Amino acid sequence: YVVETKTSKEDKKKKIKSARKIIVERVANNRETRESVIKDLPGESQLSEGLQLIVKGSRGVKNGMEIEIKK
Repeated sequence: YVVETKTSKEDKKKKIKSARKIIVERVANNRETRESVIKDLPGESQLSEGLQLIVKGSRGVKNGMEIEIKK
């Protein structure tokens, strides 16, 4: 899932973050750094620079669900 930010219909100043499901292929996984290398599937172009991937807590996320990001 990736984070998608939209403007609220009621309050144009309020930003709403929601989850959007994308389909990717995991190419490599580094166990030491816990980093993964992913790529788009052939014919798909859902990845782009600047996308924020949801990693922690992603099992409880559904497509279109409003989310809150905690740091």
